[in-house]
Amino acid sequence: MTKISAMSLAALSLTTSAALAGNITIANGDFSTPTETGTFTTMSGNDLPGWTIGADTTIDHIGNYWQAPPPGGQSVDLDGSYTASSIFQDIYVPVAGTVTVNFWLAGNPDGGDPSKSLAVWFSEEVDQFSFSTSGHDKNSMGWTYETATFIAPSAATYTLAFRSQDDPQSAFGPVIAGVTANASGSVPDAGLTAVLLGAAVTGLGALRRKIA
Repeated sequence: MTKISAMSLAALSLTTSAALAGNITIANGDFSTPTETGTFTTMSGNDLPGWTIGADTTIDHIGNYWQAPPPGGQSVDLDGSYTASSIFQDIYVPVAGTVTVNFWLAGNPDGGDPSKSLAVWFSEEVDQFSFSTSGHDKNSMGWTYETATFIAPSAATYTLAFRSQDDPQSAFGPVIAGVTANASGSVPDAGLTAVLLGAAVTGLGALRRKIA
């Protein structure tokens, strides 16, 4: 009986895991830095803190040019000076499992095709979104809350990117704001595993003494 219990505890210790969930740090996810003192600023390269802007393209960092997103703060038009662009940054995911990226989406209502297209990339995975500016203007942007879901095969650093899918020469793109992310998955429960291994070792020791 002692032998069976000890082996069972050892096997259980190897399969025990604990659920883990937590926020993922997104640098400048609300685009509040820098503070715009006017309507907007056209940026390129590393002008937007926390993010890198796609090579040879620009974005517009929006201040009070149009209606603020529901959580407040500032936003980014991914089509800058007639260049559809992207922004990206590396994020650390602390656990293998599901990664959920949330953000607010609208579109520049000033012109171009009313249908604005956006791709959200997580490493090699991609999720597609679209927004129509029909019926909206700068005072009523029609912000929608969107969720992109991805799989992280391991705890590691991944690249998160938002890319305009509009015509490359567009100046009126998809607009994003309030980017957040979280992860959920499982990791070995080191504390419980240690307890079970200790119990297994104790049981095996008792068995050896009995046999001796």
